[in-house]
Order: sequence, then structure tokens, then C-alpha cells
Amino acid sequence: MGLWTRSKGLLSSASAAKLLASVRNVGIIAHVDSGKTTVTERMLFYAGLIRSCGEVHDGDTVMDFLPDEQARGITISSAAISFDWSGASVNLIDTPGHVDFGIEVERSLRVLDGAVVILDGVAGVQPQSLSVWQQAVRHGVPRIVFVNKMDREGASIERSVQSLRDRLGCDPLVMQLLSPLQEGSSSADASFDIIDLVRMERVQYPQYLRTPLSVPSNASPAKEKDIWDNAVHLRTQLIERAANLDSVLADVYLSAEDPVTSVSPESLRSAVRRITISGSGVPLFAGAAYRNIGVQPLLDAVKDYLPSPLDRPPVSARLVPSGKLMKKGSPDPQTNIGMPCSKDGPALGLVFKIVYHEQRGSVAFVRMYSGQIAAGQQVAVFSQQFLPSNALKRTDETSGTSAPPLPVVEHKERAHKVMKIAAQDLLPCESIQAGEFGAIIGLKHARTGDTVYAAVPGPTGNSKMYLPSLLRVPQPVFWAAVECESSAAESVLDSALEALCREDPSLLLQNDAETGQRLLCGMGELHLDIARSRLERDFHVPGLRFGKVHISYRETISASRSLEHSVAELMSRPVRFFIALHPKVAEGAEPADNGHLISKVSVDLISAPTNLPEKLREDVGDIFESAIASSLLRGPLLGYPVVGADVAISNVMLDDNLTNASRDTLEPLIRTAVAERMMKLLRSKDVHPRLLEPVMEVVVVTDNQNLGAVVSDLTGSRRACIKDIGFEGAECGGNDNSQNRVVVADVPLQCLVGYTTTLRSLTSGRASFTMEFSRYAICDRNSEQKVLLAERGFV
Repeated sequence: MGLWTRSKGLLSSASAAKLLASVRNVGIIAHVDSGKTTVTERMLFYAGLIRSCGEVHDGDTVMDFLPDEQARGITISSAAISFDWSGASVNLIDTPGHVDFGIEVERSLRVLDGAVVILDGVAGVQPQSLSVWQQAVRHGVPRIVFVNKMDREGASIERSVQSLRDRLGCDPLVMQLLSPLQEGSSSADASFDIIDLVRMERVQYPQYLRTPLSVPSNASPAKEKDIWDNAVHLRTQLIERAANLDSVLADVYLSAEDPVTSVSPESLRSAVRRITISGSGVPLFAGAAYRNIGVQPLLDAVKDYLPSPLDRPPVSARLVPSGKLMKKGSPDPQTNIGMPCSKDGPALGLVFKIVYHEQRGSVAFVRMYSGQIAAGQQVAVFSQQFLPSNALKRTDETSGTSAPPLPVVEHKERAHKVMKIAAQDLLPCESIQAGEFGAIIGLKHARTGDTVYAAVPGPTGNSKMYLPSLLRVPQPVFWAAVECESSAAESVLDSALEALCREDPSLLLQNDAETGQRLLCGMGELHLDIARSRLERDFHVPGLRFGKVHISYRETISASRSLEHSVAELMSRPVRFFIALHPKVAEGAEPADNGHLISKVSVDLISAPTNLPEKLREDVGDIFESAIASSLLRGPLLGYPVVGADVAISNVMLDDNLTNASRDTLEPLIRTAVAERMMKLLRSKDVHPRLLEPVMEVVVVTDNQNLGAVVSDLTGSRRACIKDIGFEGAECGGNDNSQNRVVVADVPLQCLVGYTTTLRSLTSGRASFTMEFSRYAICDRNSEQKVLLAERGFV
């Protein structure tokens, strides 16, 4: 299956391009419980890859193979598999829908050429639908939409289309019409047929029969005439909308006497393909995967409308800087190179996932953009470090601009084995070529977002290239202490935690400097519970102790303070400097977003007085930056990281004996001085330290009868700010009071502990909710005092 099994010999350029043109690298993305895994399972069944369809509720699906996935009935980890469909080689990734595992969607979309967005036909666009859509837009991934669960009461294509318009700003191209079953139909499982508006054919289920949709005769039932008239009307609309988006079809449309009959299926299909690949439009399909309706036309759509690797723009690579720049900063932006998808170029691939295997060790999942990597080949792995969204930023006053990005680090590795991916199975192959997904065994240092590279003779010579990491790692908002019973098992625990964090970049491991505890930070209680389960089951950590899950707070300042520090004599080498601390947000103000969390350090070594020689300024600036970053890791209230504080360093003076000192001599002096001054500043009441708490956007779906109880509970002790109350699908034009109601609110995370049980009790199990991190906000004084007392052990 997949491109890698097509040929064991050498292919001509034309043959290789023809094979690449048939490849579809596609992902399934959606809100949780929209039916992603069910759709995927049917795809594999109809493609002939499996003999029977597994079900999520039975825990026997191919793609949800992890024990936790089977036990909980949700997708936790993205899974890849390859199959053939109607002459196309489809490499498919099924992604999670739960918000705790959003990093899986992020890193999958980074390497996909196209995506299938699945909507619930009743609920329409849901919170995580919006999130994954925005991720796909950011990565420039062309999309098609599949409205699932159309067999459910209340499902509607029209409302789903309106939901896409109102919530996503997308006016989709409706490609199908759902038709009630014809009288006398023998289908016991299907509740409707599908009218293909491109071919003007009726698609019948469950046999998947295609029959022409013809003009009814006078003897035909009135219902059939209505279906024909509606199909003609919708096809005309489809052609008109497509002609507005595609100039080639516009010429055909304007010259046609009757667009319905004159515009051929081939012309319309080609136009919709161009529209989809350009991102100017999104085709929409519908069905009910659980009842086996609509999956084959969806597979046809993947082949017909989503791009091949050759249809995508050349990936933008950068030349790796050499010498000092390799250690210090970034390459010149002018060195960007567009790399076309070709097996003849240098081997260039992106590691989009790391998986720990008990026998094989770390396995790197790679998308190849150029060239090929064979088993046993030596490669270079380039790691570009990145900071979280609230990280410290440095302004270098020597140039007045932001300091260069973090360095690119090279590791020489060997690809001991290359494999193709089939869900939980890894199958040996000879090489992974451009346009393919594959797995590499033997890359000990590779992390998600790293580049795998191997040069070939050609125009680039021995130049080394890497792919910039565009991965956005979300803020972890929960943490738990992790330890083991015996000191002998600590090495096992440390290795397991390191491997787990390599697998999942949204897990963050920290060490408490005071207690020595290992703190594992994650996106939610479920996220950390899965991590605990894996440490026990997959990594076999003996005597694992997983502490209580805590909320991850932040600390900030709300007033300015400055100090001039003078070390009279420290090893006979005094250092003096002026340090000032300023809040990003003034006291009493409430920031609208997380921009205030980004701290900035400026080191003025030009305009302010200094006796630093030119050769030392760069090193001294680096030392101050690193020392300040370390000082901001522990705040004065509870020891949480300090954010939203700008630090200014100026008037740096060295004793005459130090003007020719080395970096190794200066670093401990500066670090000690900065640590002392920062501690004094942060613990000063003059800076008015405050606690920041994570605020979540909560969406509750409940029946009308329990709406009052839900809202009352949220606005009471949970301190919720209600943003919207409406009917489920109200943005789609629904106004039926019997529908479920939707409550959208911002709620502090500490007020949501145990909310699942409370909501179930309030509504007798007839309500559900989702939550997603929104921002950090300053705690009110009463809540802050309660948190301080509780965290310090007084409650």
C-alpha cells in the first residue's frame, strides 16, 4: 500500500511524477464525537484493507489501537495508514477531536496536503471544529467538508451550511442532494439516497449503486419530479458559484446555452478541484458513516478534489548557517529555498511525530518533501528550538532590534531501518520517497518539528537545509508531581518521562528547585491521566506515584521598581549595573488576550554608560538574558513562573580587572548578581505581585428545561462570565424552543474542578460540555487569597 511499494527499481522522472500525481496525503479532523474514526473505518473497509468494520463502542477499530483509546472510546493519538482507491494512493491520518490532544492535530496538519473536516449534521460547527479549521487555514491545507450523522433526527445540510457561513466564514460548494428512499426500496439500513450533482446520478445504499438521474416522464410520481427539479436547481447554483471562483469554468458557463446540460461533469469536476486546491472554496458532502452511507463518494472526492504533493507549492527550506551563526542564531532570511517535490533532490523530511516502541525504542514519523531516505543511510537531524507563547523575548540594544531566533543544532544520525506505517504496524520497506509518510528507526535525538536531511550532488552542493518549525505548543494548565517509591527506579522514571515528553510536545517536565520534585504539566486532567497510564503500562516504571493534579497558575507584577546594584568585591572582580522591572499591564487593567504574558528583556550596551569592550558585549548580553530568564521561573507568591514583566538592564560597568575577562569568568559573577537583585525586586511589595489564573471558554449543551439550573450554577460560585445563550444551531437559522440550548461562558479553571459530576447531577445526565483554554487573567483578591492558603497547605 502507498507509494513506497510501487516499484523496487529505478523510475524515470515521468513515471515518478505520475505516481506522485496519484498520491493523496489526507487527514481527518473534527470536533470530538463527530464520527472521525467511524468514517475512517468505513474508508478502510471499502478500500479492501479490512474485512469487517470495527466500531468505536466495541473498542475494535483499526485506528484506535491504544488500550486507553479502546477503553475510553475516543481517539488520543493520531494514527496513519495507507490504501488504494480508484487509482489513487491515499495516505490517511486520523486525528483526535478532544481538546486535550490538540497538539496531535497541529503536528499532523503541518505535513498534510489536504484535510477532510467532519461535522455533526445536528450540531453543525462546534468549538473544536472551529479550532481545527483555524489550524488548517494557518497551515494552508485545502479542505473538503463531510456532514456526518445525517440519519439522526434534526440533521440538516442547510443548517450545517449556514453554520459554516456564520462561524467559519466559509460558503461551501454543496456537491450533493439527499433524497428520501424511493417507494419499494429494499434497503433496510439506509434512510436516504444521495444525488451526485456533478454527474447527476442517484447513489443508492447499501449496495452503492449509481444510476442516472433522468427527467421524469408524465407518468412518474410527483415526488420524483420534485427531486429532479431540486437537483437541477442545486446544480445550476453549484455551477454559478464555481464559475464565480474559476475563470476557466466561467468561460464555459458564459458560452453555454443550458448550463445544466452543457457544462460536462468533467469540466465541473476540474473547476471544483482548482477551487479547492487554491483555497478559494470548499466542497461539501454528506452521509451517515455508521449506516455506511456516503463514504464511497467521500473517497471519490478525496481523489478528485484534494491535491497531490505535486499540486502543493514547493516547501520553503532554509540554508543552515555555518560557523558561529550555527551556535548563535538564525540564517539570513534571503537564504530561503523552494524545494519541489521530487525524488531526485536532496533528502528533506520533517519529523511530525515521535513514538516510543518497547522493542524498537524511539520511532520517528517523517513526511518526505524531497529526495529519499534508504535503510542504513546516514542523515543530519536539524533541531530548531522554540519557546512557548509566553516566553521571554530579548531586545538587543546594540542593534535596536529583536535578538536572533534560537539556534539550529545538528546531530549526525543513521536511519537503521525505514518502515511504512499501517496504524499500529510498521512494515519494512527499502526507502521513503518524496511525497510519502514513513517511519525511521535509529534517530536517537530527533524531536517533533526536526528536519531530516541528506545531501546529493547538484546545484545546492554540500549546503545543508532545514525546514522551519511552525509548531504551536499550547499552554499547559495542569500539573502533577511524579515520583517513584525507590531511588533505584529513578533512572527508569527519568528516561520514561524524557521519552514521553519527546513523544508529546504539549507535555512539559519541570523540576522544582526547592523540593526537587518532578512536575509534569499537561493540557488537562485527561491528558495527565493518559500520561500516568502510559508510564505504568508502556514504560513499566516500578512503584510510580502520581500526585494530585493541580492547576498551573502564573504570577505577574502590577507596579514598577528599579535598583542599582553594586558588588564591592566578589573575588576581587566587581560588577555594577542598573536593573528596572516594569509591568506589561497596569494595575487594575484587564488584558484582552495573552499578549501581556510575553516578558521582554532589554540590555542597553550602547546608549547607556558602559565600559564593556566591544568584544564582550554580545556575550554579556547573552548572560544577562539567560540569568533573567532563570530568575523569572519562580515567582514570589507560590513559585509559579513570572510573566508579563519587562526587565531593563543598563549602566553595565566592570572593574578594570575584568575588561579582558573571558565569558567563563564573567558568567558566575553576573548570574549571582542578577539572581540577588531579581529576588529582591520580585519580593518587594512595591511591585504589587499578583496571581494569574487560567480561564477556559466553556460550551454547555443542555435541554431547555435545565437551562436555568446550568446558568445559575455557572454564574454563582463558578464566577462565570456568560458570553452567549442560544439554541443549538441558532446560528444556522434554527429557532425551535424544543431544541437543546447552548451556553458559552468564560470560567476560571479552578471553578471547573468536578464540574462533570455537578453537571450530570443538575441535568440528570442530559447535558454535556467542552472547554478550551482561553487566556490567563488576574485573580480577584478573594480568590487569590483562597488559592494562596490552599497551595501553602493552610486549607
